[in-house]
Amino acid sequence: MYEFKTRTFGRVAVASLLSLGLTAGAVSIASAASHPAKTTNHSSVKAQKNIAFQGLASGYVAVVGTTPGSITVTNSKSSKVFTITSTTKILRASNVKNAANLATAYRVEVRALASAPLVATSINVLAVKAQKNIAFQGLASGYVAVVGTTPGSITVTNSKSSKVFTITSTTKILRASNVKNAANLATAYRVEVRAFASAPLVATSINILGAKK
Repeated sequence: MYEFKTRTFGRVAVASLLSLGLTAGAVSIASAASHPAKTTNHSSVKAQKNIAFQGLASGYVAVVGTTPGSITVTNSKSSKVFTITSTTKILRASNVKNAANLATAYRVEVRALASAPLVATSINVLAVKAQKNIAFQGLASGYVAVVGTTPGSITVTNSKSSKVFTITSTTKILRASNVKNAANLATAYRVEVRAFASAPLVATSINILGAKK
């Protein structure tokens, strides 16, 4: 009798467990049907954070073919070299001419992605820095003309010192009305050479004052 009851209880228990299992399975299936798996929404991917760095531009290297260029930007806190690619946008301020050349002393704002902080996505030319001019007077000698893209030079000597100035294609040669063949800058012409304080040996203009007395 005891054995019979035990077996009966065992059968009831097994039946109950099976019943519970089937019920749980049905609930799981119903839950899965009412709550489909979540799919990744690519539009929800967080946009890249942009960072900006302002300063004075120098050492500009243009992009050539697939070869990246670069630009150095310096401010009072630090100096950074940014890579320039074929997709980098060069933005011009309305008051800046030839901004795409990014000449030294252009004030710029470089933008980049936070994930690639030294690869410029855009370079906005804000303005040309007001450059301090310096002047040097003396007697000209050793004039070398500019040929193509090769810089020329001139030596200017006075009682205090002698300096060799680089002459570029943008250097202005100013003539005094009483000097003939002034563009030749022959030896013994008195000249005044002007340059930027930031590049004191690159002549921005050479004013011929007159022949040596």
